[in-house]
Amino acid sequence: MTILRILLALGMATGMVACATPPPSALHLPKEGAMVLVKTARLPDTMEWYTRFAHHAWLEVRLEGGAWQRVEIIDEWSPPRIQTIAESTVLADYRWRRPVDVLEVLVGDSAQAAGLRVLELTRQCEEFGVSHDRRQRAKDSGADPDSLTMIGRGYRAWPGPNSNSFVAWVIENTPHLHAELDHNAVGKDDTTPFRVGRTTAGYGVEIDSSYLGAGIGLRQGAELRLVGLTFGISLWPPAIKLPILPRIGFAPGLVGAAGAFVSPQEHRARFADASAAN
Repeated sequence: MTILRILLALGMATGMVACATPPPSALHLPKEGAMVLVKTARLPDTMEWYTRFAHHAWLEVRLEGGAWQRVEIIDEWSPPRIQTIAESTVLADYRWRRPVDVLEVLVGDSAQAAGLRVLELTRQCEEFGVSHDRRQRAKDSGADPDSLTMIGRGYRAWPGPNSNSFVAWVIENTPHLHAELDHNAVGKDDTTPFRVGRTTAGYGVEIDSSYLGAGIGLRQGAELRLVGLTFGISLWPPAIKLPILPRIGFAPGLVGAAGAFVSPQEHRARFADASAAN
C-alpha cells in the first residue's frame, strides 16, 4: 500500500502539468437537437484501495425531442442500464467527489443516429458481463445460455470484462462515435478470446487478447497493454500514458470535445447567475 500511495502522490504531482478539458459545466447544450457525450471519472475511495487510480466511463445521450439518458454499468451486480437524468446532472463537474472529464461530444444528425444505436445496443445486452454466480443461477433456472452474456464471461473488476469493457464495446459498434477512453479505464481493451479492429478513438488499429494487447493510431498513438494496464504515447493530442499515473500532457477531450464548450466569459456568467439565484 505504501508503494501505491507514493505512485498516487507522484501521479497527482505530474498531473498538474496536464492540460485539462473544460469542465462539464462549460458545455454548450442547445435546447433542441441530439447529443452524445462520453465521460469519465476516477473511482471513489469507497472502492478497494488498489482500484482507486482506475477510471469509470459512461455515455450520456439526448435524442431529438427527448430527455437526457445516462448509459452505463454501475457495478458487478447491475446490468447495463439506461437512466433518465436532469440537465443539471449533465453539467455537473463532479461525480463521487471526483472531477468529471468530457472525452467526446457528438451533435447533429450523426448524434441522433449514434444515440439510437447506443440505446439499441444497451437494450440488447442486459446481461453483459453478468457475474458468474448470477449466470449459473440463471442457467439452473432454465434460461437460454446464449441470452446471458455478450462476451462469454462474467463480470471481473480486473482486468475485465467490466463497465469500461461495455462502454468500449458500444463505441466500437456505433458508427460516427469515437472516443479515447482514459488510459486508466481498466477493462477498456478486454476481449474474448482475441480481437483485431479499429481503436475506439478511430483512425487506428489494435490487437487485443484478455491479458496482452497493442494498438497504433492517430489519436491514441502507440499503446502497449498488459493485464489491463496501458503504457503509451498519444499523438493527437500529445501525451504520455503510464499505468496508475494521470495522463501527462493534453487531455483527449481537447480534441474529442473541441468546440463543444461556451467561452470562459459565458461560463463565469453562468456561475454568477446561479449564485444570484441562490
